[in-house]
Amino acid sequence: MKARLLLAAIIAPIVMVVFAVQAANTWMFGEGTLQVVAGNSAVTLVVDDGAPVTIDAGDGRRLQLAQGDHTVVMSTKDGEQSLNLDVGGWTNAVVAGPGHCIVEVDVTDTLYSRSNTATGTPRVVRMHEADVFADRPAVSNISGGALPDSIEEGDKAILLTAVPCGTDRNDEALDMAIYAALSR
Repeated sequence: MKARLLLAAIIAPIVMVVFAVQAANTWMFGEGTLQVVAGNSAVTLVVDDGAPVTIDAGDGRRLQLAQGDHTVVMSTKDGEQSLNLDVGGWTNAVVAGPGHCIVEVDVTDTLYSRSNTATGTPRVVRMHEADVFADRPAVSNISGGALPDSIEEGDKAILLTAVPCGTDRNDEALDMAIYAALSR
């Protein structure tokens, strides 16, 4: 019994130190994810004066960014918007095209069923009235085409789509945006 306690007393601190070093390394040197969802018109995206990336209307793009401050410029036919983002190792910042807000939609029961029959209706989890929000779960996807073929039991499939800010949860435009995103 004493040998087990002594072994546990030696191993536990080593495991804790290894975990702490890995967490510190991710925090200091890891990458973050920038997810951009375009609204009703195409968005040209420039991050830190880099090469422009065009995102089609209603579509999205996921970019890996080094931790730290980044300048994101989004241009549409309606104008230009510049944002300063602080990207962290565990943060997924999501930006909608100018004039649009992000809707998180749970499509788990719609697309993934144990009986091989999709039965559920997409459920709006949250509507973000801001252009930027953070701490997105890693399972979120931008468009239906980016969703995996299957998910682990207990996981959720969250679809991100853009709607004009101020859209009501019961608005037909929201339903149309969700089903358009699922069809991509």
